[in-house]
Amino acid sequence: PQNDSSIGFQRGTPMRIAVAEDHLAIVMLLMRRGYEFVPGSEKAKRLFTLGVWSGSHKVWKYLKSKGVRVSGKYVSGSIFQAHRNRNWPAIDSYLEACKNIEDSEIWNGALISAAKQKENGYIERLIKAGASPNCLDHKGRPVLYVALYAGNIKGARILVKLGANVQSIKDLSELQRKRALMRALNGVSLATLMNELRHLQADNH
Repeated sequence: PQNDSSIGFQRGTPMRIAVAEDHLAIVMLLMRRGYEFVPGSEKAKRLFTLGVWSGSHKVWKYLKSKGVRVSGKYVSGSIFQAHRNRNWPAIDSYLEACKNIEDSEIWNGALISAAKQKENGYIERLIKAGASPNCLDHKGRPVLYVALYAGNIKGARILVKLGANVQSIKDLSELQRKRALMRALNGVSLATLMNELRHLQADNH
């Protein structure tokens, strides 16, 4: 092919397939054969995002070396789909590919999912990437509350150590009725746990 239109980004085209399957040699060949590549273009950013989503490490690292950078708007939807579908390997790829991204609030949703799904290994990584330890879910509940509601006591402790505000949880009545949390407490009172978290917060200030 001699021009961009014949090997473009459309679904099923050679470039898209090569990126999705991490065939770096084919990507480079297509570029030499006439694929118009401008690092700051919409197309380049979409290719980069496809590479990250597909776990195509060789391709997205190559694109990044060529100067491709993305803002939160290019990856926020894919990150949302990844954590909603419990696709944590994809989150791994995004955390690696999108270090120091300006729109760091894109990680907040993933942090809430990690707390809810007890993916505690991601909590510190997401906060380091820019997620707020006091971010709110779609119902306006702080992520610490989400962790407790899911019975994720370990995750709650990690969040408090990393800056979550225990005082943000004012109403304990709903938590007291949550069976997952009561099972996780295993006979310990919720008041005792909250007192522990307050002391933990104080120790980290």
